[in-house]
Amino acid sequence: MPPIVAAIVVVLTALGTSAATAAVLAPFILSIGASLVMGGISKLITKLSTSSPSITSTVASRTVTTRQSVAPRHVFYGSNRSGGIITFMHTTGTKNEKLHIVITLSGHEVQAIPAMYFDGIAVPLDGSGNATGNFAGFVHAEFNLGRKTQASFPGLVAAAPAYWTSAHQQRG
Repeated sequence: MPPIVAAIVVVLTALGTSAATAAVLAPFILSIGASLVMGGISKLITKLSTSSPSITSTVASRTVTTRQSVAPRHVFYGSNRSGGIITFMHTTGTKNEKLHIVITLSGHEVQAIPAMYFDGIAVPLDGSGNATGNFAGFVHAEFNLGRKTQASFPGLVAAAPAYWTSAHQQRG
């Protein structure tokens, strides 16, 4: 008999159980005890691993634009709603009242960028990239799709030529 089973048999016989009954009950008691211990360890491991993001939070965070020095490269197939990575940020104006942000959505060419959202609210744009509705006068957007022949953002080159030049084309 293994030493743990023998110890359980000794305890059961000391409590007044016959040796034959103790020999039958000992493996059963050992398996219940082992199950309880393993269950406790499993709960502990589960609690420790809940700090990792769930699939729900991972999917929800895809629509958030972040600023990172090193970021994963996004690859899109079909229609997607996604946040991007801020790759350039600069202010201009006499009181720094104009904020210029370049948000990179993917590391490859895309077919279209049909909409832009601020805090989950669609920003309607006119044909020249100026916002209409609640964001009128506050937002101007320029889009490049990552084509190999695309030029740099002309509005940004004009507004901040020392920081964003015609060489900043973000092709591909």
